[in-house]
Amino acid sequence: IGINDDHHRKKIDYPSGTALMLANAVSKAKNKNIESIKGKIFLNKKGNLQKNKINFFITRKGKTVGKHSVIYNNKIENIELKHTAFSRELFAEGALTAAIWINNKNKGLFNMQDMFSLR
Repeated sequence: IGINDDHHRKKIDYPSGTALMLANAVSKAKNKNIESIKGKIFLNKKGNLQKNKINFFITRKGKTVGKHSVIYNNKIENIELKHTAFSRELFAEGALTAAIWINNKNKGLFNMQDMFSLR
């Protein structure tokens, strides 16, 4: 399994939060702890998938707002689920929605899964 994580050249963290969220979703679907199936991280270079692991292929170049995909490979097929953000407006809208949502909550520690009722 590979996760592509493409962003602009000034983004310094990797894997991005979105890439980690995707890896976490894959690990949960496999009933595994993410740390036990986290594979190699390739930054601005190509590499071979580590079998039975979630591998990260990270690119930081140009002005790419955000592209993420999850790739499932085996000997006979390749399945890819992809998301491309065209504007940072998407992220600002999400941040505002989260701020409004959390404003109505009592003290505590929350994440996006709580906000979207995914737990």
